[in-house]
Amino acid sequence: MIGGVGRTKFVERDLSRRVIGKATEISDGVIIPGFVDPYAFDGLDSDLFEHGTLLSAIHASREDILNSALAQDNDLVAASSLMNESPDHVVSVARCLAEQYRNRFILTINSGMGEQKRILKELASISRCNDTGIQVHLPTDPDQVSSTLKAFGKSKILNDRTTIINPTDAIDSSGWRQLGGINGVIFTPTLSGKIPVESLGEHGIEWALATGGESLSMIDVMKWCLASNNNVDQSPRVSEAEVLYRATLAGANLLGKGCEIGSLEGGKRANFLVVETDGKPSNIAGAVQSMLNGDGVITAYSKGEKVYQKPQEEGEDEDVKWAS
Repeated sequence: MIGGVGRTKFVERDLSRRVIGKATEISDGVIIPGFVDPYAFDGLDSDLFEHGTLLSAIHASREDILNSALAQDNDLVAASSLMNESPDHVVSVARCLAEQYRNRFILTINSGMGEQKRILKELASISRCNDTGIQVHLPTDPDQVSSTLKAFGKSKILNDRTTIINPTDAIDSSGWRQLGGINGVIFTPTLSGKIPVESLGEHGIEWALATGGESLSMIDVMKWCLASNNNVDQSPRVSEAEVLYRATLAGANLLGKGCEIGSLEGGKRANFLVVETDGKPSNIAGAVQSMLNGDGVITAYSKGEKVYQKPQEEGEDEDVKWAS
C-alpha cells in the first residue's frame, strides 16, 4: 500500500507498522489513492473510474454537459470551456453556475481574453463572491506572456483561487513572482518542453498532473512526466514518489479537496485503487515503476464502495486474491 502525505511510504496490509526498504506483497498489485485529474475533458464517471480517476474537473465543451456534470451527486467539479461564445454570454453562464454551484464550478479564462479588461474584472468578481475557482491558459508565445500576466494581475484574476495551465520557462523571474500567490499550476502532456520544477520550487508554487484531453489515463500522464522530465545520466528532476503525489494529493489540494481525499489516511474518504504491477517491487521507486508497467487498474473504490472491477480474462479467478 503506497501513498502518504507529501511523500510515499510502504505500510503493512493491516497498517500496523511501516516497512522500510521492503514492499509487502498484496496479490499481484499495490493499493494507491485514487487519481485526481484537475483538468479533464467531457469524461463520464464510468470512463474515469476505469482509469482510476475518482475526482476530476471536467471541462465541458457544451452547456448541457456542464450542467449535467454539476447536477450529479458525485465528486465531479466542472469548468466552463465555452470560450467560443461571446464574452458577455460567457459571463452570464459563469455568474449563473457560480451562484448555484459555488466551489464545484471553475471559471476558465484563456489568453485571448487578456485584452478584455471589463470581462476579466467581472469574472474575477464572480469568483471572489462565490468562492469559485479559476483556471487560466497563458499564451504559448513568450513575447505575449508578460503583457498577459500584467493584464490578468490588474484585473485581480491572479489570486489564491487561480490555477495556471501549462506555464513554461518562457515566464521570466518577475512573472513567477506574480504567480507566487496563486492556488497552483497544472501540467498536461500537451506541455511544450519540460515542467519548470526549479522555478516552481523557488517560488513555492504547488503543481499537479492532469490529462488535459489527451487521454483519460493518469497512468499515461505519470509515464509522460517521468520520461520527459528526467535524463538517464542526471539526477531525476521528478522522482517516482513525487509523480504519484502529483497525480493524487497535489491535484486534490488544487481542487480544495485535499483534506478529504488524495492520500491513504485515517479520517479521509476510502477512495483507493488496486493497481496491477509487473513484478514484486522491493522499494518505493520500484513499486511505482512496476505499477506503471503493469496492466492498469484492477479495482476502484470510491467512498468505500466498489465502482470499477477490471473484466476478467479467461482462466482468472473470480475475485482478486489477497496474499496472506
